[in-house]
Amino acid sequence: MTRTMHHSAGTGHMLANDAGLTMDDLRTLPALWTSDRYQRTTGVRFQPIPTMQVIETLGETGFLPVRAMQATSREETRLGYVRHMVVLRQRGSVAASILPELVLLNANDGGSAYRLLSGVFRTVCANGLIVADGLIADLAIKHLGDRLRERVIDATGAIAEQVPVVFRQITRWQQTTLSETEQLAYAQAALHLRYPDRPLDRTPITPAALLMVRREADSGSDLWTIFNRVQEHLLRGGLPGASRTGRAVQTRALTGVSSNVRLNVALWKLTARVAEQDALPFALN
Repeated sequence: MTRTMHHSAGTGHMLANDAGLTMDDLRTLPALWTSDRYQRTTGVRFQPIPTMQVIETLGETGFLPVRAMQATSREETRLGYVRHMVVLRQRGSVAASILPELVLLNANDGGSAYRLLSGVFRTVCANGLIVADGLIADLAIKHLGDRLRERVIDATGAIAEQVPVVFRQITRWQQTTLSETEQLAYAQAALHLRYPDRPLDRTPITPAALLMVRREADSGSDLWTIFNRVQEHLLRGGLPGASRTGRAVQTRALTGVSSNVRLNVALWKLTARVAEQDALPFALN
């Protein structure tokens, strides 16, 4: 069994193990185990959805958790209720360069509905991508509590049925080649998604930095490869840059649940628009 990787940052704690996270691993994330509501931020009508119950139900349909993370809180008593994310993969998935995943989002402090999204895992860089809800089902279940088991199973089936749609989209992106000018324009649009409140000359890195190749497998010029290069740089950080005052800095990784999902989905939507409209990012509205 591979070793479980732990990563902690100011915005939360993350676990990862391609062989599957154990119960001992999952116990380090208290928000997964809560079966009641956080009373300071929710009303009496709020019915909590226990995430571990969902994980166990998905396990019965053949899925196991491979990554998990939860947000942090200044209130220690709230840690068992905060927003969290669990990524699951079909048990016994055939080795491939791209693997379908399920992404579960939840919070029992009123900060999030239970959501089930489609994800994609790219083995060459161990990167998880979240598919935009415009392409595939993004199912939200309100905290009403009734028929939880049935609703989770139904949602899982609905997501699984749409997996071929995702792979057809990826194939199209692999067949779309970008010129150097188009790559820079795409990177500029992606950089704006990461730093929406800053003009281009005040971001810590340039668009060209997002196009740097980390490994030979990512040296292509097709839209799928460019998307993956940019996504990895933005989410993992570690790129040398400069602060607003000119001080040398490194870009930060996005470890927060909300920020990770938000940027992932936004990048997918941007890339889909480029492919569908055959337009440069800077020409998009």
